[in-house]
Amino acid sequence: MAGLEEYAALSFTPQGQQALSLADMVLSYDHDHGQRLAAFEYLKRDGEELEPMGANGSRLTYKIVIMGEAPLTAGGPPMSAGARYQALVRAQRSQPRGLLVDLRLGRWQVGWRSIRASEEPEQAIDCIEATLEFTEDQVDQALAIEAQPTPQARANEAINAYSILVAASQLVYKASPSALMQSAHDTAERFADTAAAFVNAALTAANTPTVDPTLRTQLENIDRQREAYFAALDDTLAFTQQSAVSLVPFRHGAYITYAASVELLLAVENLKPQAFEFVTPTQMTLLQVLTTVYGSDAQSHRQVAEALNPFAPRIQIPAGYRLRLITPTVRQ
Repeated sequence: MAGLEEYAALSFTPQGQQALSLADMVLSYDHDHGQRLAAFEYLKRDGEELEPMGANGSRLTYKIVIMGEAPLTAGGPPMSAGARYQALVRAQRSQPRGLLVDLRLGRWQVGWRSIRASEEPEQAIDCIEATLEFTEDQVDQALAIEAQPTPQARANEAINAYSILVAASQLVYKASPSALMQSAHDTAERFADTAAAFVNAALTAANTPTVDPTLRTQLENIDRQREAYFAALDDTLAFTQQSAVSLVPFRHGAYITYAASVELLLAVENLKPQAFEFVTPTQMTLLQVLTTVYGSDAQSHRQVAEALNPFAPRIQIPAGYRLRLITPTVRQ
């Protein structure tokens, strides 16, 4: 499967407040992880000896662009670029400590050290570039990355990402008189609909004994719809006469949707028992195959085996036929 992004949806949750979604604004990030090293020098000896004294607090910095109208919180109302910037400043000044979900490193307890912003109204209206700097706020703790995130948690990430994307697209593209702009919005809705169908199928599969074999095909459809959406976004530049930077929030929203969908599939697959391939040595019935693999427990595996092999012959399976079966815990 090509292009499996591993990004989490960037957000910051001030202590006691609602999470601020930053995923659709990110241009780049910079991580600074250091070690405190004590240096010991010895008389008449070249060089020095280093003694690790513990890690420095990591600094996590993000360059973002705030433009157009979009919600800042999940389920919140669309806000102008200026209103979102003001809300970020208020959040940083009122409660700088909280939980950061980093694109690559997951969950960190941090302090929001600073926000630096600039705007050039003569170049672009309501386009605010900002740099957010966070500092690690924890002692002797490993990275708080979810070891085994649940399918529902990953589904929520995907739903949040494509919902924000469509809401922003409605304000910027659907309302435009340009056919190119409206086409971009239509493509965004098709992308979101494809992702929503996948999320529903994946959550259903999470509650069944086997993985839906169509999930990977549906995931590939999301990837294709994403590429079609990117092409439609590029076409709008002929109308807006803006640089490709103006597309970053929308492209990033699509990336996050796809990445969360990939993680959702992996979370569902992790719930399922491992499968292996069984090649029939001679012509056999399905019951004979299951008895060979599972012994006296054969009948209890029949339903799952039929679900894993929907096109396999039900009466006589020819020699050399490949079947997918759940790996037995104990062979009898």
